[in-house]
Amino acid sequence: MSQASSLQAGFLVVHANAPEQLRAVVVNWLQRYPLSPLESEQILVQSNGIAQWLKLALASEPDASEPGCGIAAAINVQLPARFIWQLYRKVLGADQISEHSAYSRELLRWHLLSLLPQLPDNPCFAPLKHFYADDPTLVKTYQLAEQLAALYDQYQVYRANGLNLWQQQQDILVNARGQQSALQPEQLWQSELWRLLHARISEQQLGDSRAEIHQRFIDKLARLSYAQAIRLLPRRLIIFGISAMPQQSLQVLAAIAPFCQVLLAVHNPCQHYWADIVSEKELLRAEQHRQSYKVGMPQNIDEEQLYVHAQPLLASWGRQGRDYIRLLDEFDETARFRNLFLNQKIDLFQPPDSHHLLGMLQHDIYDLRPVHESQQHWPSIKPTDQSVQFHMAHSAMREVEILHDQLLAAFEQDHSLSPREIMVMVPDIASYAPLIQAVFASVKPDDPRYIPFAIADLPPGTEQPMFKAVEQLLALPQSRFQLSDILDLLEVPAVRQRFAIEETAIPLIHQWLYAAGARWGLDSAQRHSLDLPADLHQFSWQFAIDRMLLGFATGPVPATEQADAGWYGIEPFTDISGLDAASIGPLYQLLAQLKHYWHLLQQTHNPERWQEIINAMLQDFLLPQQTDEQALLAQLYDALDEWHSHCQQAALTSLLPAPIVAESWLALVAQPGVQQRFLSGGITFATLLPMRAIPFRHICLLGMNDGAFPRQQPRQDFDLMRTDMRPGDRSRREDDRYLLLEALLSARDRLYISWIGHSIHDNSERAPSMLIGQLRDHLAQCWRLENKRTDADSLLTMLTTAHPLQPFSARYFDQAAPRLFSYQREWLAKSIPLVSAGKLSDWHPAEAISLRQLSDFVRDPVKSFFTQRLSIWFGQPEAIAENDEAFALDGLSRWQLQQQLLLSAQHALADDQPLENAVRNCLAQMQRRGALGMGAAVSLHAAQLAQPVLALAGRLEQWQQAYPLPQKSRAVQLQHQGLKLQDWLSQLRQNSSGQQCQLLLSGSTIIKERKYQWRHLVLPWLSHLLANTLQPCQSIVLSQAGELHFTALETVAATERLNLLLSYYLQAHQTPWPLELESAMLYLQQQDKNKYTTEQIFQQCEKRYQGDSYNPGIVQQNLYLQRLFTDFNQLTASGDFFQLAELLYRPLYCAVYQADNAQEAE
Repeated sequence: MSQASSLQAGFLVVHANAPEQLRAVVVNWLQRYPLSPLESEQILVQSNGIAQWLKLALASEPDASEPGCGIAAAINVQLPARFIWQLYRKVLGADQISEHSAYSRELLRWHLLSLLPQLPDNPCFAPLKHFYADDPTLVKTYQLAEQLAALYDQYQVYRANGLNLWQQQQDILVNARGQQSALQPEQLWQSELWRLLHARISEQQLGDSRAEIHQRFIDKLARLSYAQAIRLLPRRLIIFGISAMPQQSLQVLAAIAPFCQVLLAVHNPCQHYWADIVSEKELLRAEQHRQSYKVGMPQNIDEEQLYVHAQPLLASWGRQGRDYIRLLDEFDETARFRNLFLNQKIDLFQPPDSHHLLGMLQHDIYDLRPVHESQQHWPSIKPTDQSVQFHMAHSAMREVEILHDQLLAAFEQDHSLSPREIMVMVPDIASYAPLIQAVFASVKPDDPRYIPFAIADLPPGTEQPMFKAVEQLLALPQSRFQLSDILDLLEVPAVRQRFAIEETAIPLIHQWLYAAGARWGLDSAQRHSLDLPADLHQFSWQFAIDRMLLGFATGPVPATEQADAGWYGIEPFTDISGLDAASIGPLYQLLAQLKHYWHLLQQTHNPERWQEIINAMLQDFLLPQQTDEQALLAQLYDALDEWHSHCQQAALTSLLPAPIVAESWLALVAQPGVQQRFLSGGITFATLLPMRAIPFRHICLLGMNDGAFPRQQPRQDFDLMRTDMRPGDRSRREDDRYLLLEALLSARDRLYISWIGHSIHDNSERAPSMLIGQLRDHLAQCWRLENKRTDADSLLTMLTTAHPLQPFSARYFDQAAPRLFSYQREWLAKSIPLVSAGKLSDWHPAEAISLRQLSDFVRDPVKSFFTQRLSIWFGQPEAIAENDEAFALDGLSRWQLQQQLLLSAQHALADDQPLENAVRNCLAQMQRRGALGMGAAVSLHAAQLAQPVLALAGRLEQWQQAYPLPQKSRAVQLQHQGLKLQDWLSQLRQNSSGQQCQLLLSGSTIIKERKYQWRHLVLPWLSHLLANTLQPCQSIVLSQAGELHFTALETVAATERLNLLLSYYLQAHQTPWPLELESAMLYLQQQDKNKYTTEQIFQQCEKRYQGDSYNPGIVQQNLYLQRLFTDFNQLTASGDFFQLAELLYRPLYCAVYQADNAQEAE
């Protein structure tokens, strides 16, 4: 560039195919032609990424490889729409133009919300009125107002001439060719509603429409002298990185260009004029255009001949850029500035590097090269070319895991590559953010595999739990107040700080609330508001808090001291004591605040009252301590003030419900801006957004699934632009097409694309995005793999990697496929078997074992080996439905309640109290704490529980009368080979003859369908053995179904038997025994019957263990057996199964059948 002493006004457009060149032009231009020291540069961008990238270039040192100004200061970066509105105010006067346009989308919705319910009785409004006819809450009306506000806002930018005609009482449409047609009858409401809207805003003197203000601005600038204009306008305006602007905005730039230097840096993918390679080109005809035609291309191309001269991807994806560049040609005055440029070269087109496939593809677009020319121009692709990669995964999580490994490989291959030179973009960053955190943040910073990263474009709700808490509070009128929801609220640090609840107390509070019966609902009144009966108090928050407070105040209350109905029907929850009880107070305060705001938010209020309520609510629930939370709270307050200002400017007096307030207020907090973080030093993850053509060495696109990209945003069926699309009109699908083109052109070394290419359910193949399909087809059509020029599919096969379903697949580690690899050494399969052939070292438990632990071993030796010796527990506990009250009792709950009733019955018998009273009182306690469910289910469950317990207690009473002398509980201890067995015997009794008896109650059935339930007999048998180590003692096992009498044993025999079991216990915990209880008992039973051959017995045991087509086997229900012995052949492979069955289970088998025979003899 040449030197110039002053800034020359005009509309200067610089084209380049590389964003780096455009950035260098802007930086150099600012260096050569600086403003005054106290003047600020005005720069317009459309995304925070472009703004940050440009600032970093300006801040570079002057002697750097890419020289900058050394500092980025006095730079005012804005969005175009905001700058233009400020320009309107400055030129027309701030007293004439409000800070926010009365016709902006934010204000139009409030005007429409006031206007729609009061529409006159005009037949044209029938479709609108039908939509919100039954809408007492105004929610549907607000949704319609939101859609109409967006529609009219769009019309003001792209169809301003049509709105002007409507204001003049002309119900007509003007198409792209200037032809006029009358509105259809079903469309008339749009023009009539616009006139009512315009009249309302004009009557309130709130300002003119954007189209009117725009025309006044253009007219006034035309009347101003040069001296007057330069006092109102900036000396220079730079527009950078914008690939689409409405014609109205370009008219503003053209209007100020005579008084201001407007420098517009345009990213143009092609050095030739290319507007004629797409349809609708007749709408783009102009007297002048900046670029020249490619040599050999005719100026008038038939539609049928487009493919001969067009670059397919540019033609398919480039419509948005084509329209923008064409509109710029109307205002381009760059020729006047040619003397300011070095060698008078204004456009900076440089051919891309073409030493790899990606560069060749970019060069084709740059040179507007059609398919047949490309096929002849380029050499074959080498198999080592990695510039374009396609990866097929089974899920979004696998996409991120694969990306992490691929990036590590890229860093290993190229040590000059740094994380900041990589950009990863996805269609929806909110859905990928937790997956990115799970994969990339799981590696610690001191790990060589750690990759620094940052996630941009996240809405506040995904980054800040406090934002989610505010959303939850505003939704209180619709909330069920579920236990999990309120506990989620307490997970937010600012909420805990406000109520003085320590984070470490949350698990204990959770345990208390669940045990006390908190499930959902504030109280019976709140439940009644949901059209439920008025007396449903149980399982509510008030029910649980009352129990907790009473339990802390009274402590455990003996049953004899309780009234039949308890204290005001409240059963105390007595698990709270000591200093932990301090958490009850904050919980009570939280409940009180939730009740208060639930009542307030249920009502409708005017905007002023809503501002007061929300301000108070934020103060009552939030006390942020962290910097990011404090910043978010400030944003919430600022957005609330802005929301209230919008309502005031729109003269809104309607009473609004909470859902409308929440949606409109929080939307202001989540608005994107140019101040959001971007390019923070590591890999940048971001959303695929238009106008983000920042060059990176590697650009990775994830989530390129069919249907997910290009993203769907269908226009409303009443949108008049839908049937009359014009050059320059914005469309989400066209935006996505062009941003994919920008991404392709911005990658310097590698373009990485992945999608969910196989179903996670059946591995069926899934197609990628239609645009990715076009790219793959184009590559396959234009290039061939080296040495395989006749094979059209070989190139795509080389470029595409189909990954396994799981990250721990052996294919990643067997090195059979070079493109499948993993840096996750945690998944590497070890060559050491899980259980070695030899035994583990000698082992003794640190403490004495109980009868329960010995019973667990006898019932399942393999599980005991894993849990007791290895401390390994397979499987996760089933998730508790913590938000649901009990309407039916599951098997475990029924067993637990019956155990409580049996214990109550035993105490009643011991105290010589009536059984029926004891059971009834116990059931009443269960009812008061909600254990029996709600409503009619209570009496049903009580009867089902009481009947078998009373019958069992009656039999127990008969046996107690036969053995009337209870013995004191005795602690019994036995030691063998260093292993100590210790437990209590509490059910010993004697008769008048001095005979000893142990009465054992079992809540489980010991006989079912005339078969013994062996797993329920192990513990009674062991208890019988332990009792007989003191003196010979009969044991009577009573259950709801079945009764068994173990005969007395000699003390020496019982001791020897237990000693053997203890030695087996030690042996089985050195190496797992191949043994399973049910199969072993079946073997012993069939062996004794002597009816079947050994092979037949083996088959029966195999069927019991493995199951068949109709019944699941034992191994399917036992994760521990699945780990070691997946089938019966493996279980018996060592030949020890039958021998161990004889050793461990034969004594139990004999004891049970001996007791059975004795009972039959009696």
